[in-house]
Amino acid sequence: MPLGGRPWLAVVAETPDPTACRAFLCAGHQGLQYAANVWHHPLLVIGAEQDFLVVDRDGPGPNLEEVFFTTPRQITI
Repeated sequence: MPLGGRPWLAVVAETPDPTACRAFLCAGHQGLQYAANVWHHPLLVIGAEQDFLVVDRDGPGPNLEEVFFTTPRQITI
């Protein structure tokens, strides 16, 4: 949930594949909840820095799987 009230971007995909990524423009008052096992890019701000409230799960087992793309992608809005 953005705390600065400014728009931001959410990038998600069913699998971590650059061609499967979809970007969504989120309003500055809009939070987002990801379903389990949905790949998502870290938070992307537009313009000036802003803080976010992030609520994460608790419990045993890994909670993060990082994937790095070899080819940079460009998002055009």
